[in-house]
Amino acid sequence: MDEAHIIEGLRKEDPDILEDVYFQYVDSAVEQVVKKQGDEIDARKNYHESLVALIENIRSEKYEGRPPIQNYLEGIVRFKWLRELKKRGKVKSALNNPKFDHQEQEYLMEELYEDPSGQPVINEAFDLLGEDCKRFLIGYFYKKSKPAELANVFNTSEEDIDRMKWVCLTTFTNRINKLLG
Repeated sequence: MDEAHIIEGLRKEDPDILEDVYFQYVDSAVEQVVKKQGDEIDARKNYHESLVALIENIRSEKYEGRPPIQNYLEGIVRFKWLRELKKRGKVKSALNNPKFDHQEQEYLMEELYEDPSGQPVINEAFDLLGEDCKRFLIGYFYKKSKPAELANVFNTSEEDIDRMKWVCLTTFTNRINKLLG
C-alpha cells in the first residue's frame, strides 16, 4: 500500500487502513516509550493519542506527506512522551539520559526554556559557553538559520556545521546537567 493511499484512508477514517496502520507501528511505538522511562500502559495510551494526532494533522493538512508516515508518527509518539515526562517532572532527569538523542535533547531544552523556572538555568548554562557556540546556538535555535547559512557565517562546510551542532549541543546539555545537579 502506498503512502498516498494510506493518507487518504486515514483522512476518511477507513477502518481497514486504521487497523493496518495501528498494528504496523504499535510495537515500535511501545518499545520507544518503554525505553524512555515508561511502562506498557503509558506507551499504549501515548500511541493511541499519537495516532489521533496523526489523523488530525492529516485532516488539517499540517501533515503534507513528508516525512514518511512511520517517521512522522514516531516523532509524534516521541514528542508526546517527552511532554508527558515534563508533566511528571522528569524532564530534568531525561536531559541526562544517554538514551535520548540530540533531537530529543533539543526538544527538552526548548521545553525547559519555555518553563519560567528553567530560564535561569538555561541563561547560566549559556553564559558558560564559548563565543562560537553561543553564536551557533543563537543562529540555529533562535534565528532558525539553515545549515548552509551557518556554514557561510562560520566560513566552513555544512559537514562542519553538523559537527559544531553536536559539540555545542553536547556542551550546552552538560552545562545544564551540572547546574541542575
